[in-house]
Amino acid sequence: MVRSYLILILNFFAACLVYFTFVQSAHAAAWLDTNQWNDAWEVKYSNWVRAQKETIYVSLDSPYYGIETDCDKNLRTFRAIFSFENKLPFIVTTGFKHVNGVEKPVYISNRSWSPKEDSTSQLDSKQRFIAFINHVNSITDLETLSNDTYPVAIDRNNVVPGAVFVFGREHSFIIHDISPAGVVEFYSSTTPKAVRKLDVRTDIGEPPSGTVADPFDGIRKWRHHDLYPSATSEKGYSSEQFGFAKSPKEAWGDEVQKRLSFVLDSQGNVLMEAPLEKIQRYTDNICDAINQRVGVVTDALKYSRSINFRPMNSIEYYNYSTDNRDDSIAFRYQKLNNYLDQWGNDSSSQEGFVQQAETNLCQCKVNIDPDDPDKKSYVDAYSVESAFLNKKVSANPNLKFWQRWPDSPGADICEQLNSMQTAQAN
Repeated sequence: MVRSYLILILNFFAACLVYFTFVQSAHAAAWLDTNQWNDAWEVKYSNWVRAQKETIYVSLDSPYYGIETDCDKNLRTFRAIFSFENKLPFIVTTGFKHVNGVEKPVYISNRSWSPKEDSTSQLDSKQRFIAFINHVNSITDLETLSNDTYPVAIDRNNVVPGAVFVFGREHSFIIHDISPAGVVEFYSSTTPKAVRKLDVRTDIGEPPSGTVADPFDGIRKWRHHDLYPSATSEKGYSSEQFGFAKSPKEAWGDEVQKRLSFVLDSQGNVLMEAPLEKIQRYTDNICDAINQRVGVVTDALKYSRSINFRPMNSIEYYNYSTDNRDDSIAFRYQKLNNYLDQWGNDSSSQEGFVQQAETNLCQCKVNIDPDDPDKKSYVDAYSVESAFLNKKVSANPNLKFWQRWPDSPGADICEQLNSMQTAQAN
């Protein structure tokens, strides 16, 4: 009888211990994960990413309205949101430390998060998540992203929505969708960290900087730190993409598109993007990039006013300059021109394609001064081509507004071009 009574008491205290441990753990964690990442969850994540809009952080209807992002923080936030909503583990690298002469990563996870002050105890689960991801984004960067992802084989099994593209140590994108012709659509954010609508582009751009021996960038998927001890153990790991041709620069992206295109027959023929479709896509990407530059230049002017136009320090300059963006715009122009040059042996086709490209660029009229109610301050994508290609556009955020854009903006060249094309048609 006494023994049974003692067993009952011990069981009671054991149950209490489990309960209080769970409560304490739940209180300390950003959320408790009750599921585990596997192939099925990765497919669900991919489908979820495909369903998201570029307005996820700016739409008042979005539960994640107001989250600030830049390029790598957007990628991390997407992964964290899905993990939170589906009670999955979320583990990312915050830095590295030396242990016995060996550099080892330092991690933070949804379970290990423990705020220094009890400022989140009264928050609901969604508010607690946002506090967590804001903290994570404040202590991570593009460098740590490489340790949280791994390079994959370039095929339809591994390159899917939710995978990421890391370009050197400068920028990163999340893959939102892939067309049957292998065209990849990306979402991206930029510096400085802010609440913003995501940029959309359908152009891989320049090739990665990594090598087979040091594959730190390129097209990648998220690692599972709690399941596999090394990146090479992950499903689909491959460094083959770093062996693709990189000269000319667009060759790498062309190879990726070819490998992601639907195979049509047993001979390996793939679905090809029609020439006019490709030209339209290339010119749309140029137009979008110039429009996005308007926002960056405008934000730089607003910030410059807020600091009474003093010279920006190195961090401010990095956040508001357009060096990489201007190089990217120039690359897109060059990529379009190289594609048009491929039709040199077919003069009739080349002439028609060149005219179509010129027409598309002329139709891209960008208001470079959003504060101008009459929208008289505009450039067209055709007139500014040579300025970007010849680096005659300043990336310096300390300069005045008009110094950031080419001289003599306007549509004079396009009006002349239109007259010439009309005369030829008649």
